[in-house]
Amino acid sequence: MCAQPPFSCNVILNGHEWVERRKAVKTLHIEKEGNCFTSYTNGNKLSQIADTLKKKGLFEEVSRRWIYRCLWFVMDFKQQKETGFEYKFSVYQIEYSRNLLFNRGRQLDDVYQNIINLTRERLDIPRIKTIFEKKRRPFKHKSKTSAPEVRIETPEYNLTIIKIHFGKLTVKLYDKGERTLRAEVVVHNAKELGCKRSIEYFSDIVDKLHRIMNNFMNNLEYAHIAIINDGKLEELTTPSKKGKTRLAGIDLSKKRNIAVMQSALALSMKPEGFTCSDLAEKMKKIIGEDYTSRKASYDIRKLRAKGIVLKKEKIPESFRV
Repeated sequence: MCAQPPFSCNVILNGHEWVERRKAVKTLHIEKEGNCFTSYTNGNKLSQIADTLKKKGLFEEVSRRWIYRCLWFVMDFKQQKETGFEYKFSVYQIEYSRNLLFNRGRQLDDVYQNIINLTRERLDIPRIKTIFEKKRRPFKHKSKTSAPEVRIETPEYNLTIIKIHFGKLTVKLYDKGERTLRAEVVVHNAKELGCKRSIEYFSDIVDKLHRIMNNFMNNLEYAHIAIINDGKLEELTTPSKKGKTRLAGIDLSKKRNIAVMQSALALSMKPEGFTCSDLAEKMKKIIGEDYTSRKASYDIRKLRAKGIVLKKEKIPESFRV
């Protein structure tokens, strides 16, 4: 709380602490390491309990209880009533996480290391930073630009972290404890989400983070060619129609089409999607020739005709890019 009028405040709430104190959680035999549940008997029930945090009015009620008790140091109840002093709440920073629990630690390590290897190349992250055999992490990590970046860090306690940055938004994937793989979306400034930030819209904010998380996990899971459905690869080369326009197929033996697919996959991690200009800029870096936004528009139409990318306004809740 700021000691000067208008006594601005930051209220920091920990969802894991709240969930841990629910009566229904006691039957799940949970174990917690720091800010993460690393063991539990029923993940579905734990998720249902956590989802009750989205109940409308819950966060505002908690915030009011904390703030107006603190304000007794500044002004009493009579002064608050006479001046009409009242707080309005909005969300500034928020973290959303998902835990994947493995039966064995060795199984987790095998899966996670493969994810790292695939992510480095297929998501076209331009910078990878690895820190080995360090007793403690660097004191500060600063990103001069909003360009995507991955850091893979291995501290003394054998924790490996992948961080992907998009402006004020960070997506993280790291192993926690012996058997837990944890994915996390951190919004350092809720303005980055492009939606209303008032506390009454908290449920909408969480839903948006849920979609970003699904997009991130789906790209990690489906990046490998082994999951492509039978016949889909052959169908790419056949012509298609978008409206009344006939479009050529996507021949993956051609350099330009390969570069387009690589660029689209790399840009798919952007929370708000990507534009023709974004694709054109990425393509210039890959193929090193004159590639205009007009060419990008044509290539995007071919991808849309094959159902590989979707237009933003038509993307459902469980969207894919």
